[in-house]
Amino acid sequence: MLTREKTIENFKKASADLVGAKYILADKKISELLKIIASSKMLYELFRHVTENFDYATFKEVCFARSINGKGVFTMPARDEDALALIFLLLVEIDDKKTDLIKLLNDYFPSEGGKQSSYALFVTQAVIPFELLVEKYAYMLVNEQIDQDRNVETPQSQVEEKEAEEKEPAAVLESKEIKEASIYLSGEKNMIAANPKLNDEEASEIAFLLSELISALKENRERDIALSFIALKYAARANKKTGLDVDKITEVITKTQNRE
Repeated sequence: MLTREKTIENFKKASADLVGAKYILADKKISELLKIIASSKMLYELFRHVTENFDYATFKEVCFARSINGKGVFTMPARDEDALALIFLLLVEIDDKKTDLIKLLNDYFPSEGGKQSSYALFVTQAVIPFELLVEKYAYMLVNEQIDQDRNVETPQSQVEEKEAEEKEPAAVLESKEIKEASIYLSGEKNMIAANPKLNDEEASEIAFLLSELISALKENRERDIALSFIALKYAARANKKTGLDVDKITEVITKTQNRE
């Protein structure tokens, strides 16, 4: 995985590229930004935290609303965690073509100056606040790591919370599909470890995401399944040397979610 400082540097650059892009190239810049997130354990864990139990459908309906005269209005959620989750999942939807960016601009960021002006409104109201929040929390995590490296005493409440998190999760009955998916993904993890084309950092990154996906499947954590799969997909797209068959992985994951 990338160092935390390098992650922030890469994220800021990708965000600046997205902010300064022509609207017609925004899809590509969004994809590049998501690849940066996928390549960072720190950002992956940040978004896993904020999206846990987050009701995306409800927030999207409330934050992308219509005024009495029918005009589209966007309002950023008040809580930082909700704002991070909403915009992150919106960017994923745009990249997956589930949300059409041009329609979003026309409906909720209309401007008499044309589509580029509408895109500028989207960037100002959604992307830049999102970027600043990510940087804020990323720097907090970096400083937290520095404190830990200096052996700063951890409050007892945090120790107890960490111990509770590390306890074995309750057993979840595994379906045939989950067992098959876990076996397949474990095989992919072994393949990554033996792949001579990958350096240690690249292999560690992919192995981490595969482990997260396997764990989420076995514990039936639906949001984490989605998030770890998204991260794995972008990481594989960014590095073709992995040899991962994203279509096959999609197939085995889909089977676990469509069981009776």
